[in-house]
Amino acid sequence: STSLSQLRVVGPDQPLTATVGQDVVLPCHLSPQRDARSLDVRWIRDEFSETVHHYRNGEDLYGEQMEAYAGRTELARDDLSAGSLDVRITMVRPSDDGLYLCSVGDADAYHEVIVELEVSEKMQRWVRLTSQIQRLGIFPWQKLWVEQLRLSSCLLQSWVSVPVLGPQVNTKAMCRGGWAAGTEQPRAGPSPCPHPLGTGHGL
Repeated sequence: STSLSQLRVVGPDQPLTATVGQDVVLPCHLSPQRDARSLDVRWIRDEFSETVHHYRNGEDLYGEQMEAYAGRTELARDDLSAGSLDVRITMVRPSDDGLYLCSVGDADAYHEVIVELEVSEKMQRWVRLTSQIQRLGIFPWQKLWVEQLRLSSCLLQSWVSVPVLGPQVNTKAMCRGGWAAGTEQPRAGPSPCPHPLGTGHGL
């Protein structure tokens, strides 16, 4: 077979994107193709120089794995014979965002490549927002009002603490003082939002 010293490790050209709660596969492979089952394969969080997943000579080794990834990683064992070093991360967390090092070595050579993962929380918040709107039964004539809600990052952040939301809600007061969970009255105290809704929103 081809010596590891004659190979290189290849990763994606662009950052990968994933949403909180989803699974993601970080791709990495040997080029030209070579059986990697007898090699030492290690995925590392580049910022911390700590192990995300470690495989060596047919075994997954968890002794040095970061606690944050315990039970959440899996090397694509069936594809190792084809030179694939992909690792799957399940139930993606915001803290998974960052740079990963895919490394492979044997007694004679060592290669590595950087893989970047961007984790999106915004998409997950919008999914929750849309679901909540559907449950509240907001009708088409309220479409403009919903759009105003979507455009206000203040209201997006406060959404989860609003028990009942409808066209009668005083959204300006809400943005100025927030809402106490379990009530329909603005809570006292400093504003949770850097800026109240400006004029021109029609609210």
